[in-house]
Amino acid sequence: MVRELIKGATDSLWRDLIFTEDDEQRFAVDLKNIDDNIALGTRSTSGAFLNLNTATELAAGVKLIQDRLFKNIKARERMLSTTTVTDSNTRSIFKDSGLKFYERSVDKFLNNLFVLVHVTGGAPARGTEISCTRYRDGASVDRNLFTIGGKVIFISQYHKGMVIADRLKIIPRVLPKAVGDLVALYLRYVRPFTDSLDAIYREDKPETDYLWENSKGDCWSNNRMTQAIEEATERSLGVKLTVRSYRHIAVAFSRDVVHRSRPTAEQFKDFSSEDPLLDEAEGPEDYDAEQITAAQQTGHGVRQRLNHYGQAVNLTSKLTSKSLELFTRVSEEWHRFLGLGDDENGKRSSNDKKHRRQESSVNEEGNLGPLIAKRQRSFTDLGDARIETPKDINVHVFGNSEDTAHAILKDKFGHNKFKSEEQLKGAVSMLEKRPLTVAILPTGGGKTLLWMLPAAADQRGTTAVIVPYISLANDIIKRCGEVDLKADYWRPDCQSYGSRIIVAVTESAVGSTQHDINQHQTFLQYLSVLKANGLLNRIVVDECHTIVTEDGFRPAMSQMFHLRSLNVPMLFTTATLPPRMKTVFENSLALTDSPVRYIRGQSLRTNVSINVIKCGNGRMITTALELAKERKRTLTSGQKIVIYTRFKNEAEMLAGPKMLDCQFYHGEADEKARRLALDEWQKPEQTFLIATTAFGCGIDYPNIIETIHVKLPYSLINYVQESGRAGRHFEKSKSTVIIEEREMQAMKDEDGRMLVRVEFSAYDAGCLRSNR
Repeated sequence: MVRELIKGATDSLWRDLIFTEDDEQRFAVDLKNIDDNIALGTRSTSGAFLNLNTATELAAGVKLIQDRLFKNIKARERMLSTTTVTDSNTRSIFKDSGLKFYERSVDKFLNNLFVLVHVTGGAPARGTEISCTRYRDGASVDRNLFTIGGKVIFISQYHKGMVIADRLKIIPRVLPKAVGDLVALYLRYVRPFTDSLDAIYREDKPETDYLWENSKGDCWSNNRMTQAIEEATERSLGVKLTVRSYRHIAVAFSRDVVHRSRPTAEQFKDFSSEDPLLDEAEGPEDYDAEQITAAQQTGHGVRQRLNHYGQAVNLTSKLTSKSLELFTRVSEEWHRFLGLGDDENGKRSSNDKKHRRQESSVNEEGNLGPLIAKRQRSFTDLGDARIETPKDINVHVFGNSEDTAHAILKDKFGHNKFKSEEQLKGAVSMLEKRPLTVAILPTGGGKTLLWMLPAAADQRGTTAVIVPYISLANDIIKRCGEVDLKADYWRPDCQSYGSRIIVAVTESAVGSTQHDINQHQTFLQYLSVLKANGLLNRIVVDECHTIVTEDGFRPAMSQMFHLRSLNVPMLFTTATLPPRMKTVFENSLALTDSPVRYIRGQSLRTNVSINVIKCGNGRMITTALELAKERKRTLTSGQKIVIYTRFKNEAEMLAGPKMLDCQFYHGEADEKARRLALDEWQKPEQTFLIATTAFGCGIDYPNIIETIHVKLPYSLINYVQESGRAGRHFEKSKSTVIIEEREMQAMKDEDGRMLVRVEFSAYDAGCLRSNR
């Protein structure tokens, strides 16, 4: 009966509904490459089977049928009153008789499809469970159809006993490929076409999300379902079966033939601890896992199943990966009983336990996530997180990885070669999905390309980038846009699941106090959803030296190790992680026993000359002003100078109208003010920007040819980062430090020895390293 129904429904779909006579023009929807899931996005972006809530998808379905209708002479004569289509006579195109014929054909197809879904999905659902099947989310009701692992899954919500148990029972049924293809083709092409006809010729009919809809836009009644199954069984078996009588027969076959009880108590132990599938007073020694789960699909317990006909589900209102695997295996056993097994090597005995766990493609990690994430709330106690080296990462070498890297560099970024051998090694490490990579390249050495290059090559998925400063996050988003990489800033109230790059500031990413712990959990949960769906490609921690250098006043830095619990490839980038900081860095991230790959480039930037100017006490500001005005006279249009100071009030004073009359940038200004300052500074007529350390790590602006430090920087690391804003494109540039006499004296003890070994070996004006 089933094979006959599939053949009849398939022929009817193509011949009568899609107007295709030639079998060579038939095709199937590629379900494996469709991200149709209930965990990612909002109702507007992922609230429909096959994304059928977008205008593009709906229009594509209508267009295909229209094109084939006009090419099919026989169908065109039957359906249309004219062969010409214009906007003005749309209402007169279709014949009344043609519309009625098409409506009857759709009803006939849906009758057969209903029987197939009801019969082949496993233990049959109750009539009310299947009749209200939705393919799109309603105003307050979730849809029932999904694609997971390339298979169509129908999920029913069982209400019996809800008043007592105070929960819905979620039951999935996996459709065989042939039936899933029919569902996908109907909803992808025929349903948008019939909806477009209804909008024109039946304006009184409301739009509905039901798969089985009647002429009034309601779901099918019990009489309609009974009529469909009676017609199918009488035609094929010679006996009329109702929905209720078929349910009894199906349970008997499932119990006595398909899922015979087998002594597999040991196998069931894997599931009993997580999924309370048993009725009270029933233990794993009584029934095997598949017997129990097969009974579950009918909605009653095993004891009820054996004594009567069904079973009672004792699931919490969620599905775990293990329970979904069991449901899938039960459905697939039923498929094989019906002769519809999809195994590549042909049918396999249901007693072949060795291969059972491999038979379900739905059990693959990355395919379970869409279902699980929506049905259970996740609370991650990262304080007890177990940090391990990600052994499950699929390290895939793209043939010759260096050749691949060069090809992507030229194709996506328009460059013929990498800036350095170390930059190439870092890019290759990311392409090969090495678990842990630390790249220490000089400022301007192209650290961003290490993750941009593989991200540009990714066909799907997201790269998460964690940065220490908001300004750096904005800069990264801007640079991603320049190379057509969609990047978004992560916010708890606006989570994007369609971005290639997602950027978060440290405090948002991992949190540090009770005040922001909810945000912390939200971001980790967000990344976990991506990971579960196979969409988290890598995590990048930019300017990773701040984990050590800013730990004292930013508690979030001590929480960064939590990111490692996600077990995806991680890249840490910086220009300033000296060897003496390596141990502290690894301890902070729990890397001490992990195989970390370090890629360290030469930090010497030969295009930058270093100068130190000693001035008298109290003359630092005057000296800075004189130097700035002198330098400006030698600049060409568009060239820039950044003047660094330690204090925001000093920055505002230097930028005042009585001094340099320019823009200032410091951390206490709000984000809008900082952005406006940078935009104004980028104008050709503007030369100076007065900044604190907030304008340091990772910020990349062109045409900066000199940095001037008013006073010694806080540390050598700060100096390297800040002076690194100049000469980023290898043009000759300068870095000048102004020091007062008393500042030098303060660094000497009573014996005249230096208390601090200053890295600047000379204190008179002059260049400490000549340009080469």
